[in-house]
Amino acid sequence: MNTVIEDIQKTTESFSSVIIMIDGKNKKYAPLCSKFRDDVAKIEDFMPYLTPDVVLSWEDTLKNHDNLIINSDTDMDELEYMSNIDTLTGVRNRNSMNARIDHHVNKSSLIRTPFGVIFADLNGLKQCNDKDGHEAGDKLIINAAEVLKKHFGNDEIYRSGGDEFVIIVQDCDKEIFKQRIEGLRAETGYDSNVSLAIGSDWSSEEEDLRKCMHIADEAMYADKNDFYKAASGKNSTLESIFLQRP
Repeated sequence: MNTVIEDIQKTTESFSSVIIMIDGKNKKYAPLCSKFRDDVAKIEDFMPYLTPDVVLSWEDTLKNHDNLIINSDTDMDELEYMSNIDTLTGVRNRNSMNARIDHHVNKSSLIRTPFGVIFADLNGLKQCNDKDGHEAGDKLIINAAEVLKKHFGNDEIYRSGGDEFVIIVQDCDKEIFKQRIEGLRAETGYDSNVSLAIGSDWSSEEEDLRKCMHIADEAMYADKNDFYKAASGKNSTLESIFLQRP
């Protein structure tokens, strides 16, 4: 292993090279070995910065690459982009969202008040995957992101999970915020090709971000439950709704 890391260090000519074992299922990781240009530096010095969100996001970043070598500022910019953007949809990813929240909470980069938070969850993804395969499911996720961009393209859109999105709208009037959400609901209702369960909250206090996110999340799940109740009432099975879609 030491020979491998030494070869990586020579090839990349970087300040540091580290091989990390990641257990994505249990969200655990551990450095196996490391090599630094400066013999004084130690991996222990950098562990506080290697948070679970950061390390676990790398698997997504590197999944389509045999290796990733950074030789220039341009390469670093590309890595920064890949680390913060969801490659399927082009919106920001969960790692970026968590960093944004942390920066607001520690006041290093505040979200401008008043602000609104939206949670949107895609209805019917499992049924789409079961019927037409995961390529069709990916297309549905992409379409959902495009609808969100249509209504909130100038705001911060994050893909926080497989079929979940979070939107942060800064410096927004409460009534206008509500109107924009209603516009989104009108395009993503029960019979729409892209159907979303939506929850939201608004606040004029910067301390309320986590509270707003919790309220929006709860409202989204309530909306999703209403969707399933309505779906089961109109059809004998939920699957039949989505099997009828083109």
